[in-house]
Amino acid sequence: KTLVDRFVEEVLPPKWRGVFETRFLEQLSQREAAKKLGIVRTTLAYQEIRVRRALTSFLLDAEPSANPKGGGQ
Repeated sequence: KTLVDRFVEEVLPPKWRGVFETRFLEQLSQREAAKKLGIVRTTLAYQEIRVRRALTSFLLDAEPSANPKGGGQ
């Protein structure tokens, strides 16, 4: 599995998957993504921040396996 697949399956709550797909994978603008998802842009922006934080945390946690020296710690 790719890191993206693992992130979606293991970390990302189902309610944020649409935001992740439209903003991060499809790279739609916030306005386009909100329209496609049927939500207001401010809600999308809030969820996008939460998705970005979860993704950052996931990638930082995954880093030690990619870096045998422990990421400089």
